[in-house]
Amino acid sequence: MNKKVLLMAFDASKPLLQAIQDGDVVGSILQDPYKMGYLSTWCCVRHILGEDVTPPAKELWTGEHVVSRGNVDTEFVRGLYDPEAQARRR
Repeated sequence: MNKKVLLMAFDASKPLLQAIQDGDVVGSILQDPYKMGYLSTWCCVRHILGEDVTPPAKELWTGEHVVSRGNVDTEFVRGLYDPEAQARRR
């Protein structure tokens, strides 16, 4: 059933990313751990300072990204799962 049934995944692993490159999997949803950590730290500090950190729901986006064959090899996508690429992020 390979390539007859379309598969979509969540998160990243070497075999999964290879399957996306090979076209066996359509794509994957990757979380952005850098943005999640930044946002949670920002909210904690603001809360401790007495600020209201309850924004509208649309502002709570923590950085989920669709990875496909077209972008799986980009530096941005590598920054979502590769520790060395994450260290280069700003």
